[in-house]
Amino acid sequence: MNKRASETAVSEIVLIVASILLFSVLLIYVAKASTSSLYYEEIYAKKIGLAIEDSLPGTVLEFDISIPYQISKTNKLFKSDFESSFKREFFSYNNLDPSVQIKLADTGGFNFRLMSNKTVKTSTVNINDQSQVLVIEVGKSDSN
Repeated sequence: MNKRASETAVSEIVLIVASILLFSVLLIYVAKASTSSLYYEEIYAKKIGLAIEDSLPGTVLEFDISIPYQISKTNKLFKSDFESSFKREFFSYNNLDPSVQIKLADTGGFNFRLMSNKTVKTSTVNINDQSQVLVIEVGKSDSN
C-alpha cells in the first residue's frame, strides 16, 4: 500500500468514527426530547422560580401540574412506584443556593437559579383522580 492510500484510509476511518459518534449523541437527544420531558422541565422550573421570586413572604402558590404528571406517567419515566417517586422527585428547592429543580424522570432534571434569597417553607404535591397540584409556601429572604 502506498503512502497516499494509507492517508486516505485513515481519514475515512476518522470520518466514519466521528459520524457514528455524532449520530449517537443526536439519537440520545431525540429519545429524551421525544417524551417532551426536557421542554416541560424547563418551562415549569422557570414558571415556578419566577413566581417564587415575585411573591411576598407567607404567600401560598398553587400550580396545576397535570401536564408534566401525565407526561411522566405515559412515558413511564420513573422506574419504581410512580406516584410516590413523582411526589418526592418532581419539585425540589435549595434554600442555601436559591434554585428550583424540576424532574420528570429518574435521570436529568432542570435547575433554575433565583436572583433573590427567598426560602420555601413547605412544598407538597397533591395527586388525586381529578387534579395534580403543587402547593408551595414562600418564606422570608435569608438576607433579612
